[in-house]
Amino acid sequence: MSARSGNRGDCSQACRLPYDLLDERMQPLVRNRHLLSLQDMNATERLEAMIDAGVTSFKIEGRLKDENYVRNVVGWYRRRMDEIIARRPDLCRASEGISTFEFAPNPAKSFSRGGISYFLDGARRGVASFDTPKAFGEPLGQVGAVRRDSFQLQRVAGQGVQLNAGDGLCFVTAAGESSGTNVNRIEEDWIWPNRMEGIRPGVELYRNYDHRYVTALSRSRLRRTVPVTALVRVTASEMELTLSDGTLQVIVSRLGDFELAQQPDRALATIRTQLSKTGETIFDLTDVKFSDDEVRFVPVSVLNELRREAFQQLDTERLEHYCRRQRLPEDSNVRFPKLVLGGDENVVNSLAERFYRDHGVTRIEPGYDLRSDLKGVDVMRMRYCIRRELGMCLRDKPDYTGKLYLRHGTFLYELRFDCARCMMTVHYCGSTPASTTLQQNSEAYRRNGAHSGALTNRPGQQNGRQRGARGATAERTVDRSIKRGADFRKAAEQVGHRADFGVEAARTRVTSARQDTTQNRRQQGYPSFKTKKR
Repeated sequence: MSARSGNRGDCSQACRLPYDLLDERMQPLVRNRHLLSLQDMNATERLEAMIDAGVTSFKIEGRLKDENYVRNVVGWYRRRMDEIIARRPDLCRASEGISTFEFAPNPAKSFSRGGISYFLDGARRGVASFDTPKAFGEPLGQVGAVRRDSFQLQRVAGQGVQLNAGDGLCFVTAAGESSGTNVNRIEEDWIWPNRMEGIRPGVELYRNYDHRYVTALSRSRLRRTVPVTALVRVTASEMELTLSDGTLQVIVSRLGDFELAQQPDRALATIRTQLSKTGETIFDLTDVKFSDDEVRFVPVSVLNELRREAFQQLDTERLEHYCRRQRLPEDSNVRFPKLVLGGDENVVNSLAERFYRDHGVTRIEPGYDLRSDLKGVDVMRMRYCIRRELGMCLRDKPDYTGKLYLRHGTFLYELRFDCARCMMTVHYCGSTPASTTLQQNSEAYRRNGAHSGALTNRPGQQNGRQRGARGATAERTVDRSIKRGADFRKAAEQVGHRADFGVEAARTRVTSARQDTTQNRRQQGYPSFKTKKR
């Protein structure tokens, strides 16, 4: 269906496209809706439950997202995880360091289709976003009065959202399509947007771009540092500095003449300030303690030398004591649970094939990514069910229980339902011209001798006129193709795709004015055909 593949990091995003939902007669039930587009999953409230279930590593979705999205969403989950670990002594971090950032993480400020828990509490409706696959953002309120170049915003009760120039707004038009604009100017509740198309009283407005927040987010500094404490001991002839990261510690010292400080508070502040300058190292000095009651003056140059030497030694000690994980050797005696791998396993390179064969797989079909045509293949399998989302679940005995199809452009898919497992499969039927279905239906009507309202509200004579008119048009098209020297069979097939009736007549009848051209084509080896009078 597309040269792009999510397995190679270039997803074609077929689930975000608009589709028509068709019944088994290929009649549309729903038109041009994003029937496979689900909202985003937000498991913030389930983190602790997943930890208790044994989860030790969490994957955060972020493919095709920009840097600001990654900063915001990762920062959000990092803070939630740190809060859980801080109040539970039975938990500890799997990695070292503390992440700090100069902004307040808020997923609602980044690209989001709405946060849902998906099916963590069982299958349910309301997980899809049929109107648009784009982010709507924060609800603002409704459009009140409308002027030529501005409108009044009636805010949602309890929503104190502060709009700013440069913010992005989005809404759904009267035609059911998503649209948007930017804010140019604001005066109290009146907003002057970049354009007014589609804005009318009663329209629900959302902010999907917070200009101030995004600017602060992009300028913020992100750091991940290892907390370190310092112990300082200063005598009349020596200064000693001890650094500790909670596991390792180093001690450095300098000899010299250190007199009693005339301004003790200032001397202590100077020591703390100089030792806290960790620069671009991975360390963050969180606490400085002193072992002596007497406060002595230490030159800044000595403090800087000791600080640099101590942090360098601590970094070296950490590297020497770091335990690197070793990859266990592969055990070829372990058997893979399957002997045959289908194309849906997507084995597409020699290394993967060798791995599976080394572990007992006897037959491997080429992966689907290697096929140029996926006709007849199940291209998607999921717990999400269009029937359930539309209130047509077969368990509830809906009015329509026949087959369902999805169509996008010329691509046709059959929806198959496994109600016992509550699963839906999308089966690719192939790519066909858009008029093929109508032509097949028309032929069925003609064979059955019934045209009751299929093409017109009047069954008899008018249908006949339509067939005659379409047939004549098809014949003229073929005649023009012959005059230009085009292949007759190809021309007739093209006409067959454009006309519903009269195609057979167009393939067999040529007016007498074209007889010479027809004779010449026979001599050139083109297929012969008979003439037929009306």
